[in-house]
Amino acid sequence: MISAVEETSYDTLRLVTNIKTNMMTMKNVLRIDYKFYSQELLNHLFKQPYTKVEFLQKDLNISLVKASTYLNKLADDKIFFKYKLVKTNYYINTVLMEALNPNVNRN
Repeated sequence: MISAVEETSYDTLRLVTNIKTNMMTMKNVLRIDYKFYSQELLNHLFKQPYTKVEFLQKDLNISLVKASTYLNKLADDKIFFKYKLVKTNYYINTVLMEALNPNVNRN
């Protein structure tokens, strides 16, 4: 039982460290390459493995057009993966997705 708790603890620590490292990498990319960088944006992008324009708009209290511009620019630059389902665009943080599920292979 104790070894199971220990193993789970190490796995969790690795996960948190991996996410933190990926956040710092993303922070550096956003700060250097994008004028719209903010800590609030970075936090939003790592809150869930995906987002939508409406989520970003509400969370950052910005216009729908501005939120759409930000996410589309990140998708165009291959920072995020844009997935359209019916009429809704989902923006997937593949780095976070892979960190949360390391057994999934990237295509």
